[in-house]
Amino acid sequence: MDFSYNPNNSKPLYSIRYTMRPDQILTFVSGLHDIQLDMIDEAVIKKEQEGFPEASAVIKHIMEKK
Repeated sequence: MDFSYNPNNSKPLYSIRYTMRPDQILTFVSGLHDIQLDMIDEAVIKKEQEGFPEASAVIKHIMEKK
């Protein structure tokens, strides 16, 4: 059996199914939200270390319009 990645293969290698009770859904969504906020923080920290190149380019473009 070949498990190598092939983007042209439409058949998934595996499938996972998880069923949760309705009272677990809000806790699950809250956990996803926490992960999302952590990922945003990491992205902002990375861009800050790079000097916010996209923001700098936009500001430069706007300043040149004056």
